[in-house]
Amino acid sequence: MLKNNPFKGKHHSPEALEKNRLAHLGKKHSEETKKKMRLSAKRGKLNHKWEGDKVGVLALHSWVQRCRGNPTICVDCGTTTKKLAWSNVNHKYRRALDDFVGRCHSCHSIYDRKYNGYGGGKKGLIVKGKSLKEWSKILGCTLVYLRIYKHRHKIGYEEIINKLLIKKGIQK
Repeated sequence: MLKNNPFKGKHHSPEALEKNRLAHLGKKHSEETKKKMRLSAKRGKLNHKWEGDKVGVLALHSWVQRCRGNPTICVDCGTTTKKLAWSNVNHKYRRALDDFVGRCHSCHSIYDRKYNGYGGGKKGLIVKGKSLKEWSKILGCTLVYLRIYKHRHKIGYEEIINKLLIKKGIQK
């Protein structure tokens, strides 16, 4: 189709662009056309960029936001007045809408500190009797490395520590 296009490789002059802009100015699509455009849009699994369960954390939260809208109540404290966000329940970050619940910022921070190892606190997350900070010193890596590894591989900290211990030859 493009091989036989006589306009291939050419550009509109600024005057032609302005003429086209003015010709289309104020014109709107009919409701029927808008409906056809919505139906032809490839969303979700039909889109060529769909990543399924391999999606990143931010994109996954955006997907939940689009599908479920804004959360209306915090599952922990019951507030409806604070700003709420979706929080992943099982920390596996799979593409399942029922894995997300609404939490206010303070409850979300507490939850992530307790189960996800974020926020640190004085002790932070305890895995196999040691804090993540202690494990990072033993394994010779940073806390950020452990967190990134967790999200990239979608596995828990205990599994990460076991893999790294085996990799370093500390554990068989």
